[in-house]
Amino acid sequence: MTNRRNFLKTTALATAGVAFQAFNGKSDETEMDINSGKVNKPIVLSTWNFGLQANEAAWEVLKNKGRALDAVEAGVKFQKEM
Repeated sequence: MTNRRNFLKTTALATAGVAFQAFNGKSDETEMDINSGKVNKPIVLSTWNFGLQANEAAWEVLKNKGRALDAVEAGVKFQKEM
């Protein structure tokens, strides 16, 4: 039976593993696993329409072989011109 402490420990380890992979910085060409049909490539995502221009700023970094963390920073630092 799982208790709260084990649940939190497992969740923290899983989150750290995902975060480590996300900030690995690989933005090389697209890779495809033929058996599963899964494509492994960088993505930029917004949940609101006003974030689309920030996505474009982040994508410019990735498109120019930049690191994932630098792309996140470019998206966060984006300011809409008035």
